[in-house]
Amino acid sequence: MPRTPPPPDSDAARLSAWQAETLGNLPPPALRPEDESGLGIPGAHIPWLTLALIALLIAVFAAEQLLAITPGDEGMSPSIETLMALGALNRTLVAEAGEWYRLFTAPLLHADIGHILCNGIALLLVGLFLERLIGRAWYLAVFLVGALGGSLLSLALDAPSVVSVGASGAIMALFAAGFTSSSHLPEGTQARKRIQSRSLSVLVPSLLPLATGAGGDRIDYGAHIGGAVTGAAIAGFLLLTWPPTHRLPRFRLAAGILSLVGVALVAVSVGSVADHYSAHRLSGR
Repeated sequence: MPRTPPPPDSDAARLSAWQAETLGNLPPPALRPEDESGLGIPGAHIPWLTLALIALLIAVFAAEQLLAITPGDEGMSPSIETLMALGALNRTLVAEAGEWYRLFTAPLLHADIGHILCNGIALLLVGLFLERLIGRAWYLAVFLVGALGGSLLSLALDAPSVVSVGASGAIMALFAAGFTSSSHLPEGTQARKRIQSRSLSVLVPSLLPLATGAGGDRIDYGAHIGGAVTGAAIAGFLLLTWPPTHRLPRFRLAAGILSLVGVALVAVSVGSVADHYSAHRLSGR
């Protein structure tokens, strides 16, 4: 039975046009009906989830200013006492005092306005292509698991006295996942080249100091490499199970459940910070 093409202004036509542009003017792959379901939304030009994450980080940074334990430095830089009270990462407090929740709260905190500005721009850059490439469920899962991976390796590599904050681990996970998962796109297409180029432009300078010994003491390269390895591992799994004709990777329901568990752990961790905040405020530490 012959099939008539969709009207020029239909959703199907717009989706086909976006696919042709993204995949280098190749015809869109044949998709089964179930591939249209799931949390990932193909063809989403506005990275709503990325914008929501950026808004969350900005809100947390504003809270750092409002809930300061002691005065900070110039550039809206919270004091160490404030960061510790709000859940900064520290090996002694996590390993000896059992304050595990810092693994999840530290990635939400930032050291100064320049820190959050750089991370916000990087997050927007990766979100513009990765959110629609792997879908929002896997995107959020990579962000959350990457944040945890970054925190864990930071604890393993940093000295016990080091205090660490920032979403860099989660962001490195996204860029590593973007570089790896771009291999699902047809070889030689502009979309694949563009994604890989953008990913490497951030990953290389962020990870290279680990090999050269360069870089300042304020940069947590343990979090960078931990997040990058985590993101690449997740994307490698996606590639192994990603049918060539499918726009989005499989197991999006599992990714959604994993994301919900991660969000719940973050919420519980924020609650733990609130419980301990009064004690920090009274002690001034």
